[in-house]
Parts: sequence; C-alpha cells; structure tokens
Amino acid sequence: MSIDQWSQQNEWLNSYQTALQTVTHGLIQNLCVDAEVEAVRVRGTATSYYGVQLAIHATRQFSRQHALFAWTELSLEVHGRSLRLVVPHPPKRTRLHATLTPRDTRQRALTSWRQHERV
Repeated sequence: MSIDQWSQQNEWLNSYQTALQTVTHGLIQNLCVDAEVEAVRVRGTATSYYGVQLAIHATRQFSRQHALFAWTELSLEVHGRSLRLVVPHPPKRTRLHATLTPRDTRQRALTSWRQHERV
C-alpha cells in the first residue's frame, strides 16, 4: 500500500469514526474502528439496542457517500451480549432513469385479437 493509499484510508477511517460518534450521540462507548483487506471492523459497547440501530444507520449513510470498503462488520456488546453484524456496501449505481430509453408517449389503441385474424 502506497503512502497516498494509506493516507486516504486513514482519513476515511477517521471520518467514519467521527460520523459514528456524532450519529450515535455517544451511545457506543470504547469505539474502535480498524481496516482490514476488504472491510472495516467496528468494536465497541452499546448502552442500548437503539445505539446499535443508530450505528447501522450511520454506517449505511456514510458508505453511500464514501464507499471505500466492501462491507463493515459491527462487533458490539449490548448488556453483556455480543452482537456481530455485517453491513454490505453496494457499489454505486447509476440512476435508473438515466439508463432507460425515452418513454413512448403515443396512445396505444386497444384492439381485439379477432380483428387481426384472416377470414
């Protein structure tokens, strides 16, 4: 990994950690964000399942704008129970209407199939 790639990855991780802290309103404690080959691993302790929901929301929201990794693994502990979630980051897609052909605006006549039979 080049120094530029490392710098970009490190900047991404710092931004993601800041987004997690902001969106979860501090409901995730002992937050640790690490990069692996294709994924990001988040570890921490959530004070409630609502904090976990906010972490999922923050992850999806952040990955829509900054999809650097294929997925994020959330390894959180809630009330002494371990919870491991994998949140995939789908690749960016083009807008559907940009890929469709122009809509046919002509009126279509309803005809009976019998009209087309040869007598």
